[in-house]
Amino acid sequence: MTSEVNVNYLLFPTSKDIWEQIKQVLSKGEGEAEIYKVISQASAVTQENDIIYQFLKGLNYIYDQTMAQILGRGKIPNLIEVIAIMKNEES
Repeated sequence: MTSEVNVNYLLFPTSKDIWEQIKQVLSKGEGEAEIYKVISQASAVTQENDIIYQFLKGLNYIYDQTMAQILGRGKIPNLIEVIAIMKNEES
């Protein structure tokens, strides 16, 4: 994921919020390039979240508590942060 996505879209706590932003862009009649940019960035965030869910799903049951803490935060951390949390848990 690019840092541009982080700055613009990781502040949204859910994919629904990202798509609401897309709807606002569409309703303003902004150019096709801007619409494409927003949709691409939303897709990148959704893909990263899918990767994080798959990573967490594949963990051994001994990490269930840590996984619950990660998912219970409200905003899912990015993949690098999730891996760092898990590495810290192993220590």
